[in-house]
Amino acid sequence: MPPSHTAKYPNLIPNKPIEVDLLGALGDAFIVFFGVWTLTHQLSYFAGLSFHQSWNFAFFFSCIGVLANCFCTLKFKGKPVFLGPSVVWACALLSSLLAVLLYRPDSDDEQYLGHAILALDFTFEKMKSLTGISTGYALTSYDFIRAALSYYTGIPILYVFYSLGPAIISIFVIIFQWRLLKLLSIKYIGLAFLVFFIVMLAWGDVHRSPANLGYVKFFQGKGALVWVAIPAMLFYWLNFEITRNKNSLLLLFLAAICGVGFSPTGIPIAILMAFLFFISGLMQVKSKKAFLGRTLLLSISLIGFLMLGLLISKYFNYHSSGIHSSVGIRQLNRLSDYLVNWEMLHFVLGDTKRFWLALLALVLAPFVLPQSPARNLMRAYLAACITLMLIPISSAVMAQFSAGSFAWRWLFVCPFLLCVMALVDWILSSAWNRLIKIFAIGAFLGLFIMSGPLLVSDSNHTQIRLLFHQLPDEQKIILRPEPYNNQTTRLEGSRVISLKDGRPL
Repeated sequence: MPPSHTAKYPNLIPNKPIEVDLLGALGDAFIVFFGVWTLTHQLSYFAGLSFHQSWNFAFFFSCIGVLANCFCTLKFKGKPVFLGPSVVWACALLSSLLAVLLYRPDSDDEQYLGHAILALDFTFEKMKSLTGISTGYALTSYDFIRAALSYYTGIPILYVFYSLGPAIISIFVIIFQWRLLKLLSIKYIGLAFLVFFIVMLAWGDVHRSPANLGYVKFFQGKGALVWVAIPAMLFYWLNFEITRNKNSLLLLFLAAICGVGFSPTGIPIAILMAFLFFISGLMQVKSKKAFLGRTLLLSISLIGFLMLGLLISKYFNYHSSGIHSSVGIRQLNRLSDYLVNWEMLHFVLGDTKRFWLALLALVLAPFVLPQSPARNLMRAYLAACITLMLIPISSAVMAQFSAGSFAWRWLFVCPFLLCVMALVDWILSSAWNRLIKIFAIGAFLGLFIMSGPLLVSDSNHTQIRLLFHQLPDEQKIILRPEPYNNQTTRLEGSRVISLKDGRPL
């Protein structure tokens, strides 16, 4: 790290922590645990093991990984433990409550919940023999780790799937948002989180907005991918570039693996973010040796995730069938079919004024980020994201070589909400008159709130309810994966009745 950074930011001197950051340690422990669990699950699948064998190995190696990370990096002896700001803990509690209370039924749950029930029904069968998970979901582990928790604790799978799992995930959403805010030297953390919750609870006008993949979707892996894995990857990359701490590089790799564990979309997301990190890092390189080292490290990462992508394509016989758009799957037959970036932006950001406010925050963020070691790196990353948006065919090309839904899902690597928080922090930190600051922030947030339906609204099919599940039908569930093949099973209280042997799960 440059001497000027170590002088101005002594807390960032590599391998010389002044205090143990408890929130940071919890975030690292989660990434290590779930990352190692996912790797073990994937290896177990190809080794022909059963769910039961995989869970035993995964739990053992994940615990070893967490302990190794604690002893090798934290070094508690002689150092005070920093609990973190109380506002972050309060936000984590609020985050968990929202994840449990917000109710938005989605028929896609029948697929993901079906995976967990499949694991409980066929716990001792070889995973490779189950065709219900052989379309790429064999590489994910989010549904199956919840099945394991239900199996070993006896907690009903519906409680684990819809309440306990999302509540845990939502805590780490706040932890990694806070770590990014701290790394970027955002001054008003409390205000930043207020903005975070306002935007997350307001953005309900489009089905695939960042907020609609948040608190109403943390029981689905794609929600955890967007709000935990992607921010974690961004944080560990920034931290590695600043400190050159190799542990951050390892955690970056595990965060990418966590993304794959949450959703198959984690594979193209990891490839894209490795590419963005590579391009952004090159802008900061000043020596040939550093350039070659950086190229080697990120090339290895790219090759690894490209191999995973080829594995899904060839081994599972999966290929893109076109572009997933608002009118269904569209084929790419002529050049004009590739010009879909503007349409994909609206598909994710909506058609109201929120669309323009989100883009405005993204464009202004490179100019309003406060002075910090991460500022130039973050500027470069945002510039790379904006450049991709400006290339008219980028969405279609990425979808063509990955999956149809990646035409819009790639946009989640763009930290729109983080940029909104940075913009509001800049306004409050400016030398403007206090009344002007209040008016500017109030006008921005007020316009965002009033521009369309809120997250909790009839038009967004979302309400606040305390339920143990979010199924479309409260008395039965359709199980999509093979061997169920869309058969219906009933619910008895909080238990799902197994179609295999009639057990309550």
